Amino acid sequence: MKIKKILAVNMKLEKRCQDTVRCDMETDLETALELAGAGKYQIFHCGLMVAILGSAILEMIGSSFILPSAACDLALEDHMKGIIASIPNIDALGRKPVLLVSTLLSGVIGLIAAFMPNLLSFALCKFVGSLFLSCPSSLGFAFAGELMPKKRRDLALLICNASLMLIASLCPNFIRSISTYLRPWRLLTMAYSMPLILSALWLTQAKESPKFLMMKGKPDEALGVLRHIFAFNSGQSPDHYK
Repeated sequence: MKIKKILAVNMKLEKRCQDTVRCDMETDLETALELAGAGKYQIFHCGLMVAILGSAILEMIGSSFILPSAACDLALEDHMKGIIASIPNIDALGRKPVLLVSTLLSGVIGLIAAFMPNLLSFALCKFVGSLFLSCPSSLGFAFAGELMPKKRRDLALLICNASLMLIASLCPNFIRSISTYLRPWRLLTMAYSMPLILSALWLTQAKESPKFLMMKGKPDEALGVLRHIFAFNSGQSPDHYK
């Protein structure tokens, strides 16, 4: 009985130590982000996340405009249009590598869908693309917030959300204006996929989340990201960041 009690006490102490270390790590990271500052890099990063999320919105909304135009070529019946447009996304987790791959593959699959000869192959491409599209839809806000100092995080995410609402409201008008120049539905499908591919290329210039690196036990890489943010914001040498 004494041994069991000792083991139980040790387990409680170990859990408390782990919670304390995790809390200290988060506190140190918030302090490090404050020292790195909020400026040009955060604007660049939040703009990138808005571009990725906006591209995802354009791709999803664009499908609703493409299907009526493609009805003839794909032998699409009226009751099938709503079914395809309502295919749900599957949630995904990750940081920069996952976001990069999922955004790029979603755009590439969207391009491939433009060359599909029938409804089944077109719907299959859209379904697979939606699986990859769920990652930028769910991860963009988290990735944007993790590189902002705590006191400015809420404001940054509020601006990102407002920008996305503006993009979503303007998407139908943008799509309608494109449709007047690109009449073939295959060209429209390609046009709606290009923002995802361009956003993926832009994402290659971004850095990994320092919080994610700290969670993976890579403090040196996290410090390198923080130094890059500091140098980008201040114009000083990364060595000046302490």
